[in-house]
Amino acid sequence: MPRVVALVGACAAAVASHATPIVYDPSLGTLPQAQGWTFPGSTLAGAAVSGGVLSYGPTATSGTTFWRADPGSLDFSLQTVTISALVRLNGSTFGNVSGYRRGGFNLSLRDDAGRWIHSEFGDTMADIRNDDNGTSDPTFAVTLDDAFHLLTLEAGPAGGKLYIDGTLRLSLPLGGSPGVAGGAFGESSVLASAVGTDIARVVLTPTPGTLALASVGLFVAARRRR
Repeated sequence: MPRVVALVGACAAAVASHATPIVYDPSLGTLPQAQGWTFPGSTLAGAAVSGGVLSYGPTATSGTTFWRADPGSLDFSLQTVTISALVRLNGSTFGNVSGYRRGGFNLSLRDDAGRWIHSEFGDTMADIRNDDNGTSDPTFAVTLDDAFHLLTLEAGPAGGKLYIDGTLRLSLPLGGSPGVAGGAFGESSVLASAVGTDIARVVLTPTPGTLALASVGLFVAARRRR
């Protein structure tokens, strides 16, 4: 463990001069709204924090349960932004509904110019998409209901990328359409649902260097919960 602590400290020093990440830490015992995140969803779906984990569900296709934060002045043509979440799913849907592909857990990034990338997740599948229906965008088979997994969505000059447990799995050019800038996590589609979702930590960071710090911290938390 001392070696991990030293690595975290080195990463922190390397990114100290950059913008501060926006973190949601359930170990503080509060919902994301108390830690700098807004709630644009229509229902909290029983969201509660216990044992350092945010849990919510079941969600329904008639509502949404998600949170958003904006670090300010986002421009994916000039900077790389990531949102990382340590997540365990339970009964999260994934598939095509009425010509749209949707999943029961989502990560999303959008800059001030409307450039964006989005990922959908179900218990056994993940995708990355840059258009509204997403049916022709790439997918990756992965088991997400057996333990906590680190999901990281990235947007920047190189486009959109999805990392799962630190490994690059999917990539796609950024899409473009008007919308609210920032990063979001949760169940944000009225076409999807989830029996239950557990979240151990979320980090939204506007600089590429901080990704290493976020990943180390999230992996440490994952080990403690296995």
